[in-house]
Amino acid sequence: MTMKSVWFVLKENLTNFNRILSISKYETLADYRESRLGVLWSVFNPLIQIFTYWIAFGLIMRKGSPATSPTGVGISYLPWMVVGIAVWFFVSPCITKGCNAIYAKRNIITKMKFPISILPATVVFKELFNHIVMIGVVLVLLLLRGHEPNMLWLQVLYYMFCAVCLCISLGMVTSVLNMFTRDVKKLISACMRMLMYLSPILWPITDVLASSSSLVRSLEPFIKLNPLYYIIEGYRGSLFYQDPVTMHPSQTLYFWCVVVGLYVVGSILMYKFKHKFIDML
Repeated sequence: MTMKSVWFVLKENLTNFNRILSISKYETLADYRESRLGVLWSVFNPLIQIFTYWIAFGLIMRKGSPATSPTGVGISYLPWMVVGIAVWFFVSPCITKGCNAIYAKRNIITKMKFPISILPATVVFKELFNHIVMIGVVLVLLLLRGHEPNMLWLQVLYYMFCAVCLCISLGMVTSVLNMFTRDVKKLISACMRMLMYLSPILWPITDVLASSSSLVRSLEPFIKLNPLYYIIEGYRGSLFYQDPVTMHPSQTLYFWCVVVGLYVVGSILMYKFKHKFIDML
């Protein structure tokens, strides 16, 4: 049952990959169709929020002090924060919208035969376009601030792939659960608001280690259990600290175990209820 489910979903996504890209492209263009600035909003919106976070956390709370890596490397807070925010602006909508991927397309799946398991992937690839644009802006910012490019910057592509796999796998699980009760979507939205401040996006993990509170320091292992920690620190390690992918094998193994586990559960749910989604509407 398990292998049959995994193979069915994997095959359905691979054979419909062009359809996934077409749907993602269409929905991306539809978002900007009535806007004169069009795709530029995929840059302007994040920049406005980044400026706000920089004022609040970089200038007011941290008073301009640099962010320090676990190995003791100090990085100017603004570019350090921008990299984390860029990852969050990709992952967050993927998870919140991915949860609603099936229900949002109820008009399509009730009128025609449609490969439902590809719907979480269409959400992720739509957001991936915005993320690629944002990463381009980040790289330009780093170059302007004097960061010299090197081969390890290419590791960002690996961590981008990690984020895509995580979001698709999680979306497969939550989108099916959301068909049973719409409370799942509200729960996911609430958890994501909390997760942003519990992940090392606006603050470095060294702040936890250096805390005077033993309770705060005790949170470090739980923070590292968050799969987003691996992705966010991977981006930063590649762009700032020159950390190779092989530097943290245990974290890599843990991350992929989580992704594979979510994908297997999602595949089982998709396969089991593929003919029952219409009845759930």
